[in-house]
Amino acid sequence: MGTLPDSSPQLSVGQPLREDILSSNGDVLYRSGEIVTAEIAERIQRHGLRRVLQDSTDVDPSLRTAGVHRKQRLKMANLPYSQERAEMLHRLIDESMSKLRELTASLHGRGRVDWQSLADIPMSFAKQSEQDIDQTLSSALHRSEYHELSSHCLTLGTLGMMIAQEIPGCSEDEILDVGIAGSLHEMGVGELELGPEARSRRSELSASDFATYAQHPIVAYELCESIAGLSSRAKQGLLHVHEQLDGSGFPHSVGGQQLNRIARVLNVADAYLTLQNPLDGRPAIKPYDALVCLLYQVRAGRCDSEAVRGLLNLVSLFPLGSFVRLDDSRIAQVIRSNSPSYTKPTVVVVDSDEVINLRESENCIVAIAENPSSAEIRLQQDELQRPCWIPSVHQPHSMSLA
Repeated sequence: MGTLPDSSPQLSVGQPLREDILSSNGDVLYRSGEIVTAEIAERIQRHGLRRVLQDSTDVDPSLRTAGVHRKQRLKMANLPYSQERAEMLHRLIDESMSKLRELTASLHGRGRVDWQSLADIPMSFAKQSEQDIDQTLSSALHRSEYHELSSHCLTLGTLGMMIAQEIPGCSEDEILDVGIAGSLHEMGVGELELGPEARSRRSELSASDFATYAQHPIVAYELCESIAGLSSRAKQGLLHVHEQLDGSGFPHSVGGQQLNRIARVLNVADAYLTLQNPLDGRPAIKPYDALVCLLYQVRAGRCDSEAVRGLLNLVSLFPLGSFVRLDDSRIAQVIRSNSPSYTKPTVVVVDSDEVINLRESENCIVAIAENPSSAEIRLQQDELQRPCWIPSVHQPHSMSLA
């Protein structure tokens, strides 16, 4: 049992507590297994904890991510975004969405789809991420439109591929398969007899509409059987994107070892994107709360811990593009993650365009700030514990984390 301040248990934001944390008079402050967020870390520090780990060099080697872009992130931490690169990435996104629309039309028309043409799309984003992963991911997320099929598929494939790059043991071929499977996984939606509102999930799905919608991974799998060269690993991945580790997903309600790593990664990427979009009659959810929700789902056994850790490594606890309030009351926008210092990203001050690397600054983040261009909402504590990205007609009956 860990006690405060007599002992100094080591914590890492995003990881579960290994021991109960007790106050000096013996009261339990936090239970073993609870996921450490930035807020929890700050509260524990106020009770007298001497040290909270912020760098992966201090973390148990078995818990480290591959972090293939770590050196790049540290090198570029003080740099603002390049407008020239932003314009190039916007062109690439538009061209890639156009290609995906053509491939989708060909699949729906039962025409021939060339594997290399398909693979070239995620490969182009992988190449850009080698130059600047934060700006590449930020551009993809910023331009993403969930309700537009090709846009959502492109964003999912890109985010999934970058998460996979953070997971130890993922080969280049497997990472590419994540990008391909993500690009294809929604292709079955266009084949379903659904109205436009239900197809795009702009309104809450009825039980009958959900029963139809839940078939889209199966339809996509059948469509993609015709793609010569597409690996069975990628096909199984796209079939199981919406399955959960605990077997509470759809369409087959399978889980555990029946889900390959591609499915597990894309499941987390899809959940993160879905939470941040206005869907099923609810507003968009703030990126910070989307991450915290996923951390809870790891504890509940619904989401893969390595995939969530990879996502956290990519976007930081204060995600790329989100707004924060600094301790001097200034509002800033997160532009670089500074992984693995999850609570100390690089930000740009809204009023002055000053770039501040919080890893090297005396300033710190004290609160989440409002996004001036979006009506995002915060989640209540009980809502954070639920898989809010799953249509309400199919959420697991038991939401308890006990």
